[in-house]
Amino acid sequence: MPRSHQTPPTLTATTGSVTDGDGDFAITNSTANASITVGNGNSIIQETAAGVTITTGTGNQRISDTGGSAAVTTGTGDQSITLFGTGNVVHAGGNAGGFSDLTTINAGQGSATVVGGDGNYIVGASGGSNTISLGAGAGLVAVSGTGNSVTTGSGWHAIVTQDASSVISADTVTLGSGTNLVFLSGSGNTVNDGSGTDFIMGSRTGNDTFVTNASGGTDTIGGFSLTNGDKLDLSQLLSGTGATDATLSSFVTVAQQTSHFGQSTADTVLTVHGSSATATIMLQHTGTISLSDLQSHGSIIA
Repeated sequence: MPRSHQTPPTLTATTGSVTDGDGDFAITNSTANASITVGNGNSIIQETAAGVTITTGTGNQRISDTGGSAAVTTGTGDQSITLFGTGNVVHAGGNAGGFSDLTTINAGQGSATVVGGDGNYIVGASGGSNTISLGAGAGLVAVSGTGNSVTTGSGWHAIVTQDASSVISADTVTLGSGTNLVFLSGSGNTVNDGSGTDFIMGSRTGNDTFVTNASGGTDTIGGFSLTNGDKLDLSQLLSGTGATDATLSSFVTVAQQTSHFGQSTADTVLTVHGSSATATIMLQHTGTISLSDLQSHGSIIA
């Protein structure tokens, strides 16, 4: 269970740097490029200057910084990290991953880097060009802007836009094994699927690429279009099979699905047989699409 904060002593960083051992501290700082280091405990750290470096031990920390270009490194525990500005870097030590364990990170307004250990996370990053990597566990990642990179470990993860009006384009999403949910917007996104069950929705404006990994799995893709430049990249799964465009039908079968969970539908289902694994890819609500349709539109990469 997360530990509740007791009222800590107040320690104000007037010289720009603070180093302390274990304990619960309240630290405020307004000096640029300061260095704040505390040991294990439950601390509250509030920064208003740019370029601050914050390092903590194990515990439930509450950290905020409004200056930008912050570098935050924490030990394990349930962290609450709220950063503003651009160029922030966060290395979170993870948490126990239990029902009540959670680390929340608002990484700022662009060009942020977030690396999280195993555990449960909620991560938000706007402005684009953000790099987010999470370990095994459960997580919700909300991004906006262009050129974001999101990588998840095994478990359950959802990658979404920050709000209904946000557009993400040219993003790269790499999923771990488990169950993942991805909501796309914009165009030119690349999704590298995991070896579990992935639901990828919102591919509507085109030029998105869906990469099936060598370990196979099950993907459901919504909004796939032959005419908007969307592509299925099967090259990793088919590596070593000798598959070519001419022989692809020996490795890929295509069927139509008209009913799903008792509801009428018009889906295209591909079963792809690699050298050591099989993948199932459902293209939702596409109507009738054949393998030759995919090939003639350049929508399949073998």
